[in-house]
Amino acid sequence: MTPRPVCVPCKREMYPKENGVTVLFNSKSFGPYQLFHADLWECNACGHQLITGYGHNPISEHGSPTFAEWAADAFITVEEQ
Repeated sequence: MTPRPVCVPCKREMYPKENGVTVLFNSKSFGPYQLFHADLWECNACGHQLITGYGHNPISEHGSPTFAEWAADAFITVEEQ
């Protein structure tokens, strides 16, 4: 069995809160360009959250007919540095 993510301050395993959240990646130079499904995990002690477990391929990309619809419903937007 693969170990679960661990909350460093609490030293406790984290647990999945929601599977299949939509994550939008946004580039400084290009703007929004890819969407992935991933899993939201949470520490039951302190509430710290993280997103991990991305799918192998994006669910939609800039220029795709479904991109704007998926992007509007994204759970979180990641600003790339």
